[in-house]
Amino acid sequence: MKTRDASHGALPSVAALLALAFGAVPYAACSTPPAAEGPAVPAIASKTAEVLAAARRAAGWDALRTSGGAVRVTGAARFLGTDATRVALFDAAGRYIESFDGPLSQSSGSDGAVTWARDWSGTPRILVLGDRTQGELERLFVTGAWTLGDGALSFDDEARREGDELVLSFRHPDGILSGSIRLDARTHRARSAVYATDTTPTTWTFEGWTEHHGIAYPARIAYETEGRAQSFTTRTVERLARAEPGAFAPRLERPRDTRFDASLSAALEVQTVRTGHVLVHPLVNGKDLGWFIFDTGAGTNCISNEVTAELGTEPFGEIAARGVGGTVAARFWRAGELRLGPVTVEAPVFMGLDLAFLEPHFGVRVGGILGYELLARCVAEVDMQAGAIALHDPERYRLPADAGWEELLLYGRHPCVRAGFEGHAGVFRVDTGAAGDTVTFHYQVVADLGLADGRETRGGHAGGVGGFVGTKVGSLASFRLGGRDLGAIEASFALEDQGAFADDYTAGNIGGKLLEPFRLVFDYPGGRVAFLPR
Repeated sequence: MKTRDASHGALPSVAALLALAFGAVPYAACSTPPAAEGPAVPAIASKTAEVLAAARRAAGWDALRTSGGAVRVTGAARFLGTDATRVALFDAAGRYIESFDGPLSQSSGSDGAVTWARDWSGTPRILVLGDRTQGELERLFVTGAWTLGDGALSFDDEARREGDELVLSFRHPDGILSGSIRLDARTHRARSAVYATDTTPTTWTFEGWTEHHGIAYPARIAYETEGRAQSFTTRTVERLARAEPGAFAPRLERPRDTRFDASLSAALEVQTVRTGHVLVHPLVNGKDLGWFIFDTGAGTNCISNEVTAELGTEPFGEIAARGVGGTVAARFWRAGELRLGPVTVEAPVFMGLDLAFLEPHFGVRVGGILGYELLARCVAEVDMQAGAIALHDPERYRLPADAGWEELLLYGRHPCVRAGFEGHAGVFRVDTGAAGDTVTFHYQVVADLGLADGRETRGGHAGGVGGFVGTKVGSLASFRLGGRDLGAIEASFALEDQGAFADDYTAGNIGGKLLEPFRLVFDYPGGRVAFLPR
C-alpha cells in the first residue's frame, strides 16, 4: 500500500471477560474431534465467488446461517508467553467474543457494531484505526466468517492455483491493509493467511480441520506478528441453540483495581529534567524505586531492569516492545501496588526494559515509565511548560465551564487527536515522552505527500526503543492543534519505513514542545481531551 487518505479514521475493535457471558444453551457438543479433514469438495473453482461458496460450505457456515444459533470453542492457548484457557463464542450473525484466562487475562469482541477490547492491563477501550482493522480480521479468521463474502474483505475476482493450494488475494475496506488466504484446493479449507499494512506482516496458520456436528474448526490455530507468536489448541466445539442475552455486549466497565484518595492533593511531585522530560515519583510496593517518566507515548507501564530485583517477584511471559527503531523482546513483572499522588492501583503489570542509559542524561535514578495503564484509569491534567501534572477520579472530574472537549482516539494504547498542517488533515499521536520534539511525520505520509521534497532541510535522526531512524528536519508553514493555529513550526520527516514511525494509520507524532502552549486534560476513560489555554 502506498496511497491513502492521511485523515482516515475508523471506529473500534478487540477484548472481553471469560465464560460469564457464555451461559448458552447447548445444541450439540463434541469434545473429541470425530472426522478428519472432512469431505473433499469435488470442483476446483477459479472464480473467487465460487471458491468462497465452496469454502463457506466446507466450514459449515451455510448450515450455521440456516439453523441459526451459536458456536462455542474451548481450548488451551499460549498467550503472550503464558499458558491460558481460551474460550471463543460466535453466532450466525457474525457476532464474536474471545477470552484468555491465565496469568495475563484478556478478552476481545464485536457485537456487530462496536469492536472493543479489554486487554491484559484490565482496561477497556473501543478499538479505532488499525486496532479496529486488526480486531475485525481476528474475528474473521478465528470464526471462519471471511468465507461469507459479505464485504468485510474485498477479494480479487480470480483465485490463483499454486500447486495443491488456491490463493485468494484481499484488501480490507480501510484501503490500507491487504493480504492473501491459502486454501487446500481439495477441501477448500484455509491453511494460512498473511496480511500487512506495508512491512509488518501478520501470519495465521490453521491445522487439523475436523467436523463437529456440521461445523468445521481447526485443531490448532497459530498467529504471529512483530516477533510475537501465539497459538490456540482446540479441546471442544459446541453447537448452541442460542447465546444468552447480552453475551456479545461490549465489556467496557472501568477497572475495579483503582482507588482515589480524596484527602490527598491531585497535584503530583514533578521534576522536569534538562532533556525536557517530565518525571513523577511513585511508590511501588511501598518502595521508592526512583523517578518515572510520565509518558503518554508509552503504550505500557515499564520498569527498569535495574530495579526489578526490589519487587520480590519473578518475570513472566513475553512481549515485543515497539519503539522508534523497531522492536525488542521484553518480559512482564507484576507488583503488589502502585501509588502515585491520590491514585492507587492494585497488582499492576510492568514491562521490563533497560533504562539505565537514561540516568546520565536525566541526572537522577530512573525507575521506569508510566503510560497507558495508569492514564486509562484516571483523568490527567498536564502542563508541559510548567512541568505540572494532576491526577483525578474520572467519576468526579469536571472541566471548567468555559472549556470544551475534543475526541481522543486510543489507538495502539496511545492517545491520538486530529490536527491540520499545510492544507492537510490527519490523526496524530500525542507523546509527552518525546519531550523536546514538535512533530515528526510518519514515513508513509512523508512519501505520499512528498513532505520532504523541495523543502529546505537538514539531516537528523530519531531514537528510542529498538534503535534510530533517519529523518529530515525543516520548517512547516502551518500547524493547527486543539483549535489553535500555531503558525510555522520546525518539523521532522521520517525517512525509513520501520518502527513506530512506519504506522500507516496515523500521520505523525506530536511531542512535548508543541504541547507547551496548552494545559491538556486527558480523559482516556471518557475518550476525550481538552486543550486549555495557558
